[in-house]
Amino acid sequence: MHYGHYTTANALISIVQSEQLWATNIKFLNDEQEFLHAITLAKEVINKSKYNTEKIKANRNAYDDFIKEVTKALENLDTYHAENIFTCSFSEEKDLLSQWRGYCPSNQGYCIHFDLDGLLKAAKEKFISCGIFPCVYDNAEKKKRISAALNKHWQEYIKLTDPKKREQAVQNLTFEIEQLASYFKHPSFAEEKEHRLVIRMAWDIEVHAKFRAGPMSIIPYIQVPAPKVLIKEIGIGPTRDQSLAKRGLAALIHFKFGPLASFGDVKISESKIPYRL
Repeated sequence: MHYGHYTTANALISIVQSEQLWATNIKFLNDEQEFLHAITLAKEVINKSKYNTEKIKANRNAYDDFIKEVTKALENLDTYHAENIFTCSFSEEKDLLSQWRGYCPSNQGYCIHFDLDGLLKAAKEKFISCGIFPCVYDNAEKKKRISAALNKHWQEYIKLTDPKKREQAVQNLTFEIEQLASYFKHPSFAEEKEHRLVIRMAWDIEVHAKFRAGPMSIIPYIQVPAPKVLIKEIGIGPTRDQSLAKRGLAALIHFKFGPLASFGDVKISESKIPYRL
């Protein structure tokens, strides 16, 4: 799987030199409504799920308690507090105008084509819980997955009698919805065909968490191993002078790692989109 990571010239230089990517906290992504989108869908599913099976009808009081606790837990998922899920994005579309415009301003755009299987393997050597997921854009599919999670943890909940263990069952459902939220996106973004590396931190979050200045806030992130051998291609975005941009990119690779041949199988490509940024 070779998918593209759109970025700026400064970020490209940093990635090539440090052999690391930055994974952003899920609650600080560009679209501030993205996380809330999944939570809203979860609440819709919960509101429509009451007493829709015989097992639920037979355990109505327990189910009412379960739903009450789950709803409260979802409402407590504050979008402005740093939690423990971090993501890094990649696209199947490696020359997409909306991506160049969104992530690569000022004619300084590049798309780094990574071997995602290799990235995941490298990430797992550093982080215990991580995976790569294709983003889900279809609302019906999102609700189906939320319903499956709700049913799974309700089945767990109803078997328990200890209040603390029931509380943990609710927490497990909340964690799963958070995980789903990390790769649920609004249908209007479907053209991006995005895949996400998702990392869940635990006790070691304080060790790995770093912070950078964003356009509207301080943004938590973590550094993810990205060995240069996993870069298979670097695409140059629409710009006034692609030949100059190509010379500069080749120089970066040459002076930092030697001739192109020693950098691996990476190649340099140019956007086919007419310059219009």
